[in-house]
Amino acid sequence: MPKTYTVSSLPLRDVISDLAKAMNTTCKEKCTEYILKIPKNIGSGEIRAINFDNGLGIIIYRCKLNSLTKINFTIDKIHPLKYIYAAQGTVKHQFSNESTLHELQSRMCALVASEEHNGHILHFEANETIDLISLEIDREVFLRNSDCQLVNVSPQLRQMFEDFKAKKTFYHEGFYSLEFKNILDSIDNYENELLTRKFHLESRALDIFVEQIQLFEDDIKGSSKEQILRYNELERIKELSEIIENNLGKELSIEFLSKQSGLNPSKLQKGFKYLFSKTVRDYIINKRLETAKALLLKTEQSITEIASNIGLDSPSYFSKTFKDHFKHTPSEFRKFYQSNS
Repeated sequence: MPKTYTVSSLPLRDVISDLAKAMNTTCKEKCTEYILKIPKNIGSGEIRAINFDNGLGIIIYRCKLNSLTKINFTIDKIHPLKYIYAAQGTVKHQFSNESTLHELQSRMCALVASEEHNGHILHFEANETIDLISLEIDREVFLRNSDCQLVNVSPQLRQMFEDFKAKKTFYHEGFYSLEFKNILDSIDNYENELLTRKFHLESRALDIFVEQIQLFEDDIKGSSKEQILRYNELERIKELSEIIENNLGKELSIEFLSKQSGLNPSKLQKGFKYLFSKTVRDYIINKRLETAKALLLKTEQSITEIASNIGLDSPSYFSKTFKDHFKHTPSEFRKFYQSNS
């Protein structure tokens, strides 16, 4: 049976206080950030939380628990809207009035709102390193303080944000964007600068809020029109780079590569820029010319044969491109290195 810790309080300082009491330990406060060190008999690491006056708050779980564990948020009030980010490890989310478990693997995120006074349950596996960040949003307070209406967001988001009475459950998950990684990686900045850290965390909370809206709006466009590159899609870019290297003699059009990877052209370009600092075209040309250089040095193939083998049917175009890259024509390059070997 899993260990269960119940949280029945808000704001977040009381969440940490409840957890500390349930774990038979204490918590400390640093400039309104509340910190719970996990007792050794339960695991290792810590849980931190901080609320801001604008209706936002952040809970940071950095821990490894010895046993299968559930944290049950049961306060008899409308619960905050949650943006949950699994930076490391696998965590399961459950609405307290439902049996369905939503599994959030590493680099996944979820946008979560419970119905009425029903709460949330987080499930942590035993002996798994967890890095989980939850942005907590009091919808009524946040929108009242923002001085702006949600006129430019999708109807789904607008209805969820304006559902102050929590009449409907909302759940949306996916992999987070590369920008989220940059935001989450900076969460630990200014650890020893108390006031600076508080303002830093508040700015990060706002950044997360904005990025999640953009990510959701992009999600509902459908894969063919999405513009934001997700973290998991980098693996497809890496796989695609191997396909390119193994098929340099073939036509490698954007359309072909898009079909092979399942990513639209915009995401292809962003992925190659991120991983290789090159456009797709420049990456292909670079690989073709590096292969051509090796063939010139290690084989007796003619310039025409080499051009054909790397997918350039025009020897003259191959020679020009090679010279632009290496400052010598293919013939000059081969002759120079053969004479100096």
